[in-house]
Amino acid sequence: MHRRPKPHQRPRRAARAAIAIVLVRVALIAGCALNPATRRLELNLINEPEEIELGRAADRKIVESIGLTEQPALASELQALGEAITKVSERPALPWTFRLLDASDVNAFALPGGFIYVTRGLIAHLLSAAELAAVLAHEVAHVTARHGAAQYSRLAIAQRGVGLLRVLDPQLRHVGAVASGTAGLALLRHSRGDEAEADALALRYLSRAGRRPEALAHVLDMLVVMARAGDSAGAPTWLSTHPDPADRLRAVQIALGGPTAPPPLDPAFLAHLRGLQLGDDPRQGLLYRGVYYCPARRYQLPLPPEWSAALEGRAMIAADPAKDVMIMAGLGQAPDLDAAEAAFLKNPQVRPGARWRPDLSDPYAFAERRGGYFQLVTEGSVLSGLVLFVALEPAPPADRGVLVLLAAGAPAEFDAAAPLLEATFRALAPIDDPVLRDIQPARLDLITVDRPTPLRELTGDAPLAAVAALNRLPPDAIVAQDRPLKIIRGGLPP
Repeated sequence: MHRRPKPHQRPRRAARAAIAIVLVRVALIAGCALNPATRRLELNLINEPEEIELGRAADRKIVESIGLTEQPALASELQALGEAITKVSERPALPWTFRLLDASDVNAFALPGGFIYVTRGLIAHLLSAAELAAVLAHEVAHVTARHGAAQYSRLAIAQRGVGLLRVLDPQLRHVGAVASGTAGLALLRHSRGDEAEADALALRYLSRAGRRPEALAHVLDMLVVMARAGDSAGAPTWLSTHPDPADRLRAVQIALGGPTAPPPLDPAFLAHLRGLQLGDDPRQGLLYRGVYYCPARRYQLPLPPEWSAALEGRAMIAADPAKDVMIMAGLGQAPDLDAAEAAFLKNPQVRPGARWRPDLSDPYAFAERRGGYFQLVTEGSVLSGLVLFVALEPAPPADRGVLVLLAAGAPAEFDAAAPLLEATFRALAPIDDPVLRDIQPARLDLITVDRPTPLRELTGDAPLAAVAALNRLPPDAIVAQDRPLKIIRGGLPP
């Protein structure tokens, strides 16, 4: 016998029913769908063809801006391993694409629609094809679970929500500001839940494909060690988008039934790594003992003592200790001096000042040059600066351009530093050191020893910590006889 609901219960039940109906309608309008990998009903604002096109458009930009590494055997291995993983996934029909990016950071990532990227910096630190398969399985899982597509959907809703909030709060000074500020930030990295889900799916795919699931634990352990080593080995970029690697490692070990044995070496895979470039290409710019060199264009620029400097792509930025004045140097896009100067002065914020044509340390090497003082006037601020355009010797079409040296700072600080800045620009000269002029990128090689040998005796001029990290050995390790060992050849002199 059913009890008749009390009067005060009826409105509550009616309200709950109405809310349920509204939620169902919202779900249908928003496009909820059953995820084939997770078996979970989830928000889906884009269908599969749209997801693929979204990834394809981004793929074109990534390949154009970063470039691919020319290692045919390694690229073939990458594609074969990726295809083996995707065949056992829930979305085998996607146009899966696996690319080896010409980037030195330790990273891997996936785009919606089946576009997977691994950097040469990450592959250099792997010890086997099993570990590469584990990396690919994790990234494939992000695609099959539609983490990227879900992020796109969440961003679309957040942006719509911000638009609605403007009706209540036109300047987004209150709650709207929180929504607009966090909508983009939330998409900068996968959530912990996404990462845990991708790891679990990766273990599933590795087992289905007949690969060693414990290799995922080996890769995570390597990332944890690199992160703890800090600057000595270079913290992996993969950690910036894959948070809490130690927690992830523990979760994977629990799923595997406990800690794993040390990672086995894979001589056939390691042989594919021969010749792989390590780090950035020093021919496009390097900082060495207080001097900025560009071997590809054969010039050098000594920097003021005690100044800090860093490379940003193919440009160099240096700053005084107080960070009040900065210098930039790099190749501009203009084909000649006239075009370079015209493009600079075309900026409506630039106010040209006195002309300046210095006598350089080797004027015959840079006969064509011109420059001058200027002010950069923006809303609420004024910067004083000095610019010098220098025509370099003829170069291949891809490298044509004009060298641009630019210094700027707050007016008072700039005026005080002007003599030093002029002297710095005058010091521009051809590279006089043949070792630096003809430098080549550091590359990975493989050796074995005929007797147990201390690692420190095998590194040559390369940093011991870097070689140890590549081989996952402690710096005081004794290398066993016939053990394949990665070493570094070329690059910067000690």
